[in-house]
Amino acid sequence: MAVIQDLPPELLRRILELLSEDGHPESEFCSTSLVARAWRQPSHELRLYTNDLSGLVCCTPPCVVRQTEARAFREVFIVADTAEKILNVLREHKSAVRAMAVAGVPFLPLPDFGTIEFELLSGLRRLSVTGFFTGHPTIPPCHTLQLKALELLTEDLPSPTFLDSLLGAAPCLTHLDLSVESREGPFSEGFIDALQTITPQLRHLTLTSRTTPVGSTSATFSDLLRVLASSTSLRSIELCPDTPASLKKLLAALVAPLAVLETHSIDWWTEGPNSIAELVAVLQLPSLSELKRWRLVEHGRLESLSSNSGRIQWEDACRARGVEPRDHRRFFTDRYYT
Repeated sequence: MAVIQDLPPELLRRILELLSEDGHPESEFCSTSLVARAWRQPSHELRLYTNDLSGLVCCTPPCVVRQTEARAFREVFIVADTAEKILNVLREHKSAVRAMAVAGVPFLPLPDFGTIEFELLSGLRRLSVTGFFTGHPTIPPCHTLQLKALELLTEDLPSPTFLDSLLGAAPCLTHLDLSVESREGPFSEGFIDALQTITPQLRHLTLTSRTTPVGSTSATFSDLLRVLASSTSLRSIELCPDTPASLKKLLAALVAPLAVLETHSIDWWTEGPNSIAELVAVLQLPSLSELKRWRLVEHGRLESLSSNSGRIQWEDACRARGVEPRDHRRFFTDRYYT
């Protein structure tokens, strides 16, 4: 009779990886390492993989930090006060990183981005960039990155030179996340042109805001329309418009038919019947002719809104066109997205 120890190592690791979706994977992997001898090595590897390297570097004895040699990390945060230590550890032990978040502040800028070795950048699947830093990635000719997802906080834009260097070597990049913050003017000259080198290959695009929704009167709106118009391969999009009218203008700029749409609103149901009619009319746009699912998430509202007449009207209109209406709850489990 087969037992758990007979599982192939790859399958056992994949089963254990599912524990990393919980809130405290480190304690989970400590427990699984005690279950069986075959579980010990993959549990220790996954404990390091899901750990916060900044905590290891700053608070862990050197003998434990040396265990990072030839290991892979799921995500590494490069912030100003620990950037040099973290990069030195990764450089010394040739550790691989799957996702990297880079953040700096005006009074404590990050090191020159050009000092990050290509070997480290080449293994990244996701990169998040925000804040103040200098330099740009140094990528040898005829070399490419495995980067699949890029997140940019547009409050502190990277330079067009940075984007040209990075995006020109990212043929696998299909997910772009732009956090559109309030700005006094349009994007810097050359920023949209640099983005448009990869927009035709994007499959998913996120345009969100941590402060106020994206309105058609904002200085960045026309630039966002250019990004949408050049994204000819999109299948899913996430938007944060201020009104249904703004949503319609954004979706009207799309050329590719969407399969999945997610929108964030500020309780559109209380703005009168005209807002509901405008929202329902969005379904008539050519870009939504093949839509399969529309998730509408309302800020600050975690309770069920099924009793709201406006939402019921929107859900009925979605179902009439074969579109599945969804809210903030996860599929099957009804857990809230965070």
